[in-house]
This record gives sequence, structure tokens and C-alpha cells, in this order.
Amino acid sequence: MGRRDKDILRVENRTLNYAGKTIPLRNIAYFEKYRVKKDSQFSGVLLITILVVGFTIFVGLTSRRGVPPDLVALAAAILVAVYVWWILYLIFRRRQYAMSLQTTAGDVVRWFTSNDEKFLDDLIHELTMRIEDDGALPPLIANIHENKIHYGDRIMGDRVMGDKFENISGHATIINRSLVNKSFHKTQQRYDEETAQALRKLAAFIEASQNQDAIERFNEFSKELTSDKPRKGMLRLLWQGIKEALPAVNTLGDIAVKIATIVG
Repeated sequence: MGRRDKDILRVENRTLNYAGKTIPLRNIAYFEKYRVKKDSQFSGVLLITILVVGFTIFVGLTSRRGVPPDLVALAAAILVAVYVWWILYLIFRRRQYAMSLQTTAGDVVRWFTSNDEKFLDDLIHELTMRIEDDGALPPLIANIHENKIHYGDRIMGDRVMGDKFENISGHATIINRSLVNKSFHKTQQRYDEETAQALRKLAAFIEASQNQDAIERFNEFSKELTSDKPRKGMLRLLWQGIKEALPAVNTLGDIAVKIATIVG
């Protein structure tokens, strides 16, 4: 198995493919992120031990007569250097996270690791949405080596063909995930879990389209939903604008029906 097989994870046609394995989404219960190596109390104990021993040696040197001042200064410098080095190590050491999935049969499959925690969080979020999806969302392709998520329909050579939504610059508008999360929780409280999930699936569909007008209107739609008393007239106007900008949302079936219940 080449390295490329371990770099690309893709979801299409209700199946997940990675590292030569194909798993139907219906057989997956959930995905999970975990720390590969948890923080250990040993680090703190070792640091305290080094400081105590170093301080004891330093005090012993300063209490003796005839000890050259340069030697005392050197011992103090070494003690401070060790302390600073250890603190910097604890702060900047690279942490690794891994992703696993559990099947409906109770089997646990452990897969790749990554130092990019946000990438794994985003990937698990997208994969979880596709477990509950009815097939309306576009194919997902994750490049594990680059820690990037793509939406596309095929892979050719060493690059992914389709839409990519990382490092967007210029005047491009992207889905405001903070607003989506807030509106999701508000919708969950006002309606039910299915309606809230429909909102997230709609967000993913619009984001994958890269239709700027639809994205802008959806961000306004999400913002209105976060208010304590959303204006039904404004929601209907924005929803109509989304459908006009991106007619494909009319093909989303149950998702579109759930959104229609929100706008009233």
C-alpha cells in the first residue's frame, strides 16, 4: 500500500474509503478524536526533582568557602537554563491526535494521527453529518497529509478535482461556522434535532457550491435565527433568496422541507 492510500480519505455514494478499506456509512455509529499521548504527571515530578537537586547543589556551592564565584554563577546559569528549557518544552511540544470510528457492530477502527486538532474536529464534524445524510451532500475528500478537506467528485494525479475551501483569500465569502453553530442550538431548542441537523446539512451543501450569493444570504439567515425572536418575514425573504441564487437546494428533499418549517 503506497503512501497515497494513507493520505486520502473520501466519502461518496454513502461509503467511506480509506487505506484500502471501504465501509458503508450505515455501518458507522460515530467518529471520535483522542489524544495519542496524554499528559503525564511524571513531567511535573521530574521537573520538581531537577529543581530541588539543582537548588541543593547551588546552595552547597554557595555555603562552601573558597568556591570560585565563576563556578557559582555557572551553577546558577545551568539551573535557570534547565528550568527555562523544561517550561518551553511543556509549552511548545507537539501534541498528536488520532481519529477512530466505531461501527454499529461495536468494532473500533483506529486510523490516522494528526498534529492539527482543528482539522480533526472539522473532519469529524463533516463525517458525522454524512452519517445522517440522505445522499444530498457532495462527495468529501480529506487529504490527511495536508490536513485539508475538499469537496469534489474525483481525484486525478496528485491533486483533487473539485471545490476546495482552505486559505480562501481576496473577497471570497465563506460560511460563518460560528453563526451556524449558534443557529443550530437555537433551532434545536425551538424545534427538534432533525430540523437543526437539516440546517447544518444545508450549510455544508451551500458551502460546497461556492455560490457567493447563496453563502451571503445563508449567513444572514443564520444570523437571524440566532436572535431571540427571529423575524419570519425576514427568514422567508432570505430563504427565497437562497433558492433563487442556488436552485439546487430545491432538490434536497427532506432538508428543504425542514427549512420550510423554520420560515413558517
